[in-house]
Amino acid sequence: MKLAAFLAVAASAAPHITRVAPLGGQAGVVVEVELHGKDLAGFVSARFDTPALRWIETKEAKAELVRGLVRVDRAAALGPHRMQALTANGVTNTRLFNVFEFEGVNEIEPNDKTAQGIVLKPQVVHGFMKTLGDVDRFAFDAKAGERWLFDLQSIERGGFLECSLTLYDDAGRETAFNEDQDEYLETPRLSVTFPKTARYTLKVDQYRGPQGVSCAGNCGYALHISKLPVVRSIFPLGAKPGSALSVRLSGEA
Repeated sequence: MKLAAFLAVAASAAPHITRVAPLGGQAGVVVEVELHGKDLAGFVSARFDTPALRWIETKEAKAELVRGLVRVDRAAALGPHRMQALTANGVTNTRLFNVFEFEGVNEIEPNDKTAQGIVLKPQVVHGFMKTLGDVDRFAFDAKAGERWLFDLQSIERGGFLECSLTLYDDAGRETAFNEDQDEYLETPRLSVTFPKTARYTLKVDQYRGPQGVSCAGNCGYALHISKLPVVRSIFPLGAKPGSALSVRLSGEA
């Protein structure tokens, strides 16, 4: 019984990261990062699965929040990387820290009713849903005939947010909507060729289904805005090392 009680106390005091904010940073920059969780007051540093990511400065370390700087080398591989916090009480669980191609801009609250203005350019908008009722809106000017891709990523980047994207024109009319890319990817993506030059508003909203799904505090997202092409399928799915073969891609742009 004493051993069981000791193990229970030890488990309850284990340092834990609930979420990372933002979910990553652009290659070649230093990004300020927050680690939210519990029992983090003894924070020493963070380690990554690559030397191209380095925790270089701790600005604040409290039980539920650590704030510091991460240097992302220009040669860092794009995509998700594993990270853990090293503390005086042990090593935390693993979370993802992502390296992005484009520069990042942070969401500014409140933007649930009055949209946050952004410039329409290749970038990653880093956001977070504070509560189940939170909605984020972003307004920008777009030119007729231009194609832009709005790719919201959370689940594939280490977050738990399931949400939708809705685009409105300057008269408030819905012009595009998506909540699931397909049967397997439950984060939304919009490829839009704008019909007219105007100011548009993009709404990021949460799934609020009958099951009461919640992202349990890990509600961050990375909204990619670009003119990149989209690959929807590739065949075959792989090959033997050292072999050569023809590959077929399908998608758009």
